[in-house]
Amino acid sequence: MLITIRELMKRYNLDQEQTVYRWERDAVLDFPLVAGDFFEILQGMEKGRNYYPVCEFYTACRQEERRRGIPVLMEMMEENQKQAVEIKKNRRGIEKKDLLEDLSSERRQLREEIALRMEACREAVIKRYGENQEELRFFEYKNRVMVTSFENIVKMVPKLGGTELKELDGFPWLTTSLPELRRAVLKGEEIGIVGGPCLFGIDEVLLFVDTLEGEQGVFDCSCGRNCARDSEKQSVTLEEYLGLHRHHIKGIRILNRKTGITRQEYISLLYVFEIAGLLGGKVVIPLPDLSYIKYMTSDAALLDEPWKRQLLAEFEAETYKITDLFLEVIDVLKKRYPQLTVTVLHSRDKELCRIFYDKREPFIQDSSYMRKLTDANGKKDAVVDYITMLALPYYIYGTRHVVQLDSLDETDSGRKCQKIHKDEIRLHSVLYPEFISRDGKNTIYNAGIEYKDYLESEEY
Repeated sequence: MLITIRELMKRYNLDQEQTVYRWERDAVLDFPLVAGDFFEILQGMEKGRNYYPVCEFYTACRQEERRRGIPVLMEMMEENQKQAVEIKKNRRGIEKKDLLEDLSSERRQLREEIALRMEACREAVIKRYGENQEELRFFEYKNRVMVTSFENIVKMVPKLGGTELKELDGFPWLTTSLPELRRAVLKGEEIGIVGGPCLFGIDEVLLFVDTLEGEQGVFDCSCGRNCARDSEKQSVTLEEYLGLHRHHIKGIRILNRKTGITRQEYISLLYVFEIAGLLGGKVVIPLPDLSYIKYMTSDAALLDEPWKRQLLAEFEAETYKITDLFLEVIDVLKKRYPQLTVTVLHSRDKELCRIFYDKREPFIQDSSYMRKLTDANGKKDAVVDYITMLALPYYIYGTRHVVQLDSLDETDSGRKCQKIHKDEIRLHSVLYPEFISRDGKNTIYNAGIEYKDYLESEEY
């Protein structure tokens, strides 16, 4: 669906002044996001600290708490609880009872004093700011990323203010864990950056299957969708069609219509280089031809062996041609950003693929969720690739702070990657929109071939 921040506020009956979006420019509020209906209204400082005003309010509260001695009282409370545990273990009878009652009384007094001081802190900070900013509302998408703007991101991570790409201010961004990224950058910790394009989109690579009965099936290789106009035939996927006709194949042909890279694909590379240049981060760009090949291998599983070999050989050759298109653009950007360390993962770099698979294996084995996926077919193994590729800076460089610079379509991958790596890495999602094509309704990825509008080499 197409939705703007302004429309979201209207849908949920929110006055803009009740939200963190009171400070945002119209270009951000009115930019159409292509997103599912997975938005939730939140408030509070835990996630609200991703917004600079709430983060400042939170910092002021913590400073006021220290000034009023609340951390000391909290330490006293913790010590009291430790003493109670020891007494329960080592004392008996009346003595135990009396000591525990004394500690209980002390705890009660500490709780009351902490509550009084916390309330005084809150009142002091609210008076200073003129309002309680932790009550400001904001939108979270897919239980992962907060809807914000690049202007807010820069306030949280000032190093990013050095960008010359003014376009970044013109649309919403979706982020998570900005306070942690802010601290990591201020402390000079090493940052890894990961991101890049899908290999190809809808309507760019087609598969034609001719049968001995004179029927021809046409399928989109990006999703296995049947391109037939007949609605009944459309429901038959590539995998189903090849399985159904596996003994009756007359010919198979791949048509690669991708002659360049789209604007969306270019910015998926440019933004990685730009943000890495500003943060001084080390870059990994995964070009997922290996995952696309796994998808096709799974679809072709039931084919007779000669046809399977031909199909996979042709498909592999076309994916390599497309990968080479991206490698050319990456080489141009490397020259523009010569200070960066950049690694590119693709299927022909066998040694890097080996490192990727070896390094991720312990995390897959330790995750029941991932084991369920990898126990299944090659398609699901390709999904595992997409999820774990986001940890490549950690696997290759050892950077525990990793910025996922990606499209909002990769929100789920970010959440799952963080889940399986637990505290081993901190994955900071910094996501931009999928942009609308010239047809005015579909994203560039989903648009027909006539609306891809491939860039000329001089445009990058």
